[in-house]
Amino acid sequence: MRNEVDLLILKGATDREISDSLGISINTIKSRRRRNRSKANGKNYCLYCGKEFKKNNRGMKRGFCSYHCRISYWNRRKKEQEYELVCENCGQSFVSKGNPNKRYCSRKCYCETVRKNEE
Repeated sequence: MRNEVDLLILKGATDREISDSLGISINTIKSRRRRNRSKANGKNYCLYCGKEFKKNNRGMKRGFCSYHCRISYWNRRKKEQEYELVCENCGQSFVSKGNPNKRYCSRKCYCETVRKNEE
């Protein structure tokens, strides 16, 4: 199981993807990432691409090899975040990925609301 987790981490899979594919807790994945970083014998590995980069001796530990990897990692995580919302038209609950401000479950519900407001 540990080897599978490590392989998926190196391939760049997110914690949620690993958790869903292997059927284990997301917190287990996060702990594994932390342990891997601490066992790296002073070496840092990028959380996004997995490349090794030089350790910064000042301030906080860096988790990424470049600005591009840092931004890409956080953008991908934001897009994968799921929000449980309720449609303003039909009242049905739906899941929105990456957008907490969605108001309608479908294009049909949106169009119905627009037609109601025009009358």
